Amino acid sequence: MDNFDFGVRLSLYLSVASLILCIVYGLFYWNRNVGEKEIKGTKQWEKDEQKINEEL
Repeated sequence: MDNFDFGVRLSLYLSVASLILCIVYGLFYWNRNVGEKEIKGTKQWEKDEQKINEEL
């Protein structure tokens, strides 16, 4: 690896480090129940969708 210059070597190491961090993050937060909140406007959207479907 002595023929790589500093920028290439740094980008390689940072890519591997980000890969490892993503894997560790995924292991800790996989299927974590965050407490699903209802999205604002969902009920109104459901009413509007139902009305459109009735018109069809």
